Amino acid sequence: PQGERESWAWKTDFVLAPQDPKVYYVAGPYLYRSDNHGSALQRISPRLPLTARGMCTAIGLSPLDPNVIYVGSDDGALWVTKDLGKNWTALHDKVGVPVKCYVSTIEVSRFAPGRAYVAFDAHRSNDDAPYAVATEDFGATWRSINANLPQFGSTRCVREDTANEEVLYAGTEFFAYVSIDRGNSWSKLNGNLPTVAVHDFAIS
Repeated sequence: PQGERESWAWKTDFVLAPQDPKVYYVAGPYLYRSDNHGSALQRISPRLPLTARGMCTAIGLSPLDPNVIYVGSDDGALWVTKDLGKNWTALHDKVGVPVKCYVSTIEVSRFAPGRAYVAFDAHRSNDDAPYAVATEDFGATWRSINANLPQFGSTRCVREDTANEEVLYAGTEFFAYVSIDRGNSWSKLNGNLPTVAVHDFAIS
């Protein structure tokens, strides 16, 4: 509304729709959509963070269905809409993460309609453990995919391979990991990569 002041996250997430790169999404306390490269933004959600100072930090768009959108925040909120923002379902009390913490990435599967992966970064809540979860039913139920990830090294991202649905990549505070069984086990991606925080992957 005119005159309303909004705050935005230090690292504001924005994404282009997989089906149409002219369609642009960006989130602060609300999710906005533009059909023309970011012009004429329209608010398509209620306020999504859990707290007054919370901000949205992650957007996940389905490559299979343009109506399916997930949004997460820096205070642990996680939402999904399956009708392009007309109705929203809260998922944050279902994921099984013990602290309401920063949602770092949301990866919506290109292989299965109800499948998505979410990485939570809890180091701001004095918890350095990894938290990565997966759903097969649009967030109704979740399973942990932490498996054998080290207990010290917060999760910064989980991404799905573009060709093989069994292959996942995880970035943590200190290393990069790969799974060939959709998160049931992880192996370190060593090579000559130094000990650094891995915030995302670009997969050719």
